[in-house]
Amino acid sequence: MREELSDPQPGRSLIAQQLAYMMLIQALRLHSADAASAGRGWLSALSDMHMSIAITSVHNDPGYPWTLESLAERVGMSRSVFACASARPSAPRPWSTSPAGACFWLPTA
Repeated sequence: MREELSDPQPGRSLIAQQLAYMMLIQALRLHSADAASAGRGWLSALSDMHMSIAITSVHNDPGYPWTLESLAERVGMSRSVFACASARPSAPRPWSTSPAGACFWLPTA
C-alpha cells in the first residue's frame, strides 16, 4: 500500500482504498476465527446461523419492539431453544440482563 500511495499514478487512491478494505476484511476474518474457536464475542455469535439472523434482524430494524418470541420466530426456533442458544456467553441478549444458567450444554467438540 505504501508503494501504491508513493507512486503518483492515476487511480492510486482507489487502489489504496481497495487494499485497505482487503486488509480490514482479512483482519476481521482472523479475529473471527480466533473468537469462534474461543466461543465468545459478537463475531463468534455472527458465525452461528441462528444468532446471525437474529442480530442482523435487530440491526436492520432497530425500532421494532423485538422480543424473545419474535426473534425465535424469525430464526425458526422454539422460544425455549432460542433462549438457551442466546444465553451462551458468545450471544448478546438485548431483552434480558439476567445471568445465563438455566440451560445445560453438551460439549460440541
